[in-house]
Amino acid sequence: QVVRIVVCVSCVLETGVDDPPDPPSIIALMEDLAARFFDFASIAALVAGPEFARRNVQQRAHFQNRIRDQLFTDLARKMGMYDVRMPSFTPLVPRQTSSSTWTAGGVFYHRGGPYIRLEFYFYLSPQGWRIYDVTSNGASAVDGLRRAYFAERFERQPVRPVATGAR
Repeated sequence: QVVRIVVCVSCVLETGVDDPPDPPSIIALMEDLAARFFDFASIAALVAGPEFARRNVQQRAHFQNRIRDQLFTDLARKMGMYDVRMPSFTPLVPRQTSSSTWTAGGVFYHRGGPYIRLEFYFYLSPQGWRIYDVTSNGASAVDGLRRAYFAERFERQPVRPVATGAR
């Protein structure tokens, strides 16, 4: 089943959109074809940590949607979906990493540019196999989203003066 999911995620490349550089069309295509394989609640919880559990249902849903949009935008860019010419794709052999986790993915060769190795990390949930992280050339998407999330939070907080021991 993991192999079928990776094939479906990679079929986003082969399906194409009417205007490839059009970001909303690309994200809509990814949502239609691939979103059902991602566990955005788990990804959002990994990104925000304990803060995610303190949010109400509406805040969690909004945060999950933000995570989905950021992740799909990044994946579309790395998979070459904004390029005029689509990159070539070579699938990786799926690997079982434990009794309930697998990795699978592929390498995207951009003509005249870099190659990007995307690996999707799956776990077996009650709803079936779901993606909980993606790495790009070894860098975790969850780690990158977490860094961006906390950097944004710290930028918005006012700077408080540090108390000194002087009397």
